[in-house]
Amino acid sequence: MQVTMPDEIADDLAGTFPVAVVHLVRQGNPDVFLNRFLDSYAAHPAGTPHQLVFVLKGFSVDGAGAVRARIERAAERPLFIEINDDGFDIGAYRHAAQSIECEFAVFLNSHSEIESDNWLAKLMSAFERRADTGIAGATGNWESLDERTSFPNIHIRTNAFAIRRRDFLSLEFGSLTSKFANNEFEAGARSMTGQLIERGLEPYVVGRDGAIFDRHSWPASRTFRSGSQENLLVCDNRTRDFTQGSPRHRMKVARLSWGESAHVTPLSPLQRVRVFFGRLTKGRL
Repeated sequence: MQVTMPDEIADDLAGTFPVAVVHLVRQGNPDVFLNRFLDSYAAHPAGTPHQLVFVLKGFSVDGAGAVRARIERAAERPLFIEINDDGFDIGAYRHAAQSIECEFAVFLNSHSEIESDNWLAKLMSAFERRADTGIAGATGNWESLDERTSFPNIHIRTNAFAIRRRDFLSLEFGSLTSKFANNEFEAGARSMTGQLIERGLEPYVVGRDGAIFDRHSWPASRTFRSGSQENLLVCDNRTRDFTQGSPRHRMKVARLSWGESAHVTPLSPLQRVRVFFGRLTKGRL
């Protein structure tokens, strides 16, 4: 994977930011993915200073120029990193972390949609309030990936998470050459979360209400596959699939994540409306 960027962007990225928020934009994704993120970013103040960085993955020169212009109309002073389309999300995150100077990096994948005002301040509060924090995510999971990861397989999901840049770059990444290799980094025997726990650092999930949940409390957090997910700080394709699923499907996948600790509740009226319109448009997304 090769990183390319104009000289003026490279100069900007050489500056040091306390927090860099990195969003991945992949060529070939439907426009709704980026629109959804930009609309949610504009609608919900972050609550803390940060530098917004977009990783443009797989775009031609003309295509990158067009998407940059579109983002610049919607966001204030964004920075850009352009990479080719080799590899998957984690490799793109690693290149972004190598390209910027910051204390903390917050990574949001292409499916991410912000759900709360002060979302970034809430996420970063884990590092301020819990001295042993190694990673803070919008969602966590106990689901086993394969026979080498016994349940509960504690891991922060990589759709939206904050981590110290130095800690992230010091991790063992593995090959990252396949989708499964990326899944292993998230949830395998040598997962990102597992490596941090080995160092005495803890993973926390942060809810929309600002509550910080330790790994034992995730099943009751009302975030990923819990309750009706009404406490999600950032949602994504997997959380939307859960919300739009039948009660039987929701309970099935909740048990994969939480075993006997799974707790699913009916959707609120607002969530039912969103599900209805989501189903109407799902075929076009």
